[in-house]
Amino acid sequence: MTVPKVLVVANETVRGASLLEAIESRVAKDPDTSFRLVVPMTRPKSGLVIYDAVERDAAQVRVDLAVAFMGARGVVLEGEVGDPDPLTATLDGLNAGDIDEVILSTLPVTRSGWLRRDLLSRVRDATDVPVQHVVSDMDAEASPFTVTLVVANRTAVSDALVTRLKAKAETSTGQLFIVIVPQEERDGRGPGIARARLGNALDRLREEGLTAAGMIGDPDP
Repeated sequence: MTVPKVLVVANETVRGASLLEAIESRVAKDPDTSFRLVVPMTRPKSGLVIYDAVERDAAQVRVDLAVAFMGARGVVLEGEVGDPDPLTATLDGLNAGDIDEVILSTLPVTRSGWLRRDLLSRVRDATDVPVQHVVSDMDAEASPFTVTLVVANRTAVSDALVTRLKAKAETSTGQLFIVIVPQEERDGRGPGIARARLGNALDRLREEGLTAAGMIGDPDP
């Protein structure tokens, strides 16, 4: 028997309750359903971009947190960062494997750049598989999980910080952490040092049973 495969395309709404409900509804229909999440790269709305791959890092954080959160709920979900153009990202996801259905998640029409670019119609025109449109109003919906931003550098693996985060996770439902490690040096060594510290921090948090993802940041914290 073929396992149904659903392509999920989302960006800001990847943490929306409506999207989670749509995925869990699909699983209720067929528990064997597997999902592929594609998060297109987008330029940050604010901040100075002074290091490479910031757009990919931001998208990867969303992918990592979604995969970890859904996996903890028993959903088979793999994720990847997609092309900055959401149509291209969707088509790449479709071409990567046998997809039976697409779930396209957007903000409401008044705030969705994707809908202003007529993405929904363009995706439906480009594929023969069903396309479900899920609207998540991030201002009105209660998020199914809590996200805490952690900004740290040399203290990112300190016992004091880890203890504090573990205590916070024990008192919050669906607690996720985004770790930002600012670069210390403005020369070519900065990104490498920051990424090494970030990797160590994420390894430590995950060893402690915490759900975390992260990226390096601007030298100005």
